Amino acid sequence: ILGTILSMNGLLATIVGLAFFKQIRSVLTNRVHIGLSTSLLIAYFLLLIGPERVGNEGVCYFFSIVTHFAFLCAFCWMLCEAVNLYLRLIVVFDSYSKMFLKYSIFSVVTPLLIVLVTIIVEFAGENGAYIISNEASGMRIYCWLDYKARMVAFMLPLILILCMNIIVFVMVMRVLFTSNQSN
Repeated sequence: ILGTILSMNGLLATIVGLAFFKQIRSVLTNRVHIGLSTSLLIAYFLLLIGPERVGNEGVCYFFSIVTHFAFLCAFCWMLCEAVNLYLRLIVVFDSYSKMFLKYSIFSVVTPLLIVLVTIIVEFAGENGAYIISNEASGMRIYCWLDYKARMVAFMLPLILILCMNIIVFVMVMRVLFTSNQSN
């Protein structure tokens, strides 16, 4: 809990520091940092207060769904960070006028689609995806994705984004090494 609270303070300081000054905020990289930091701050806050709110089923669903969405948004913003780094490295002129809008749409719509599919599975099937229950008693014990849903709706997107980040990292390193060798 202490680590999460410290991280939340750091994220809040990052958001305030980057958003306060217009000159700093107008830089695309910093705007992407603000998007990532905001997603992580929301996800950490919900993770801190939400998973054990099992008393009310509606509240439990709310915390599960919004936490799932916030973490997926953070993963997508991390991919945008990587793509932005690559583009800043290979594109000489600053032609990023619509890039933040594209990053924002990607970082919200992609998680939204994943969460919507998970919600459809949740309410169409017999097995709940968003509430972990004790199989013997049927009582709710945790407001989060159950194992199967967690593997498909959380870990699979995470692994895909991690693989894409590794690809972008290799591309960045290749550009750096080839430019370093030519000098």
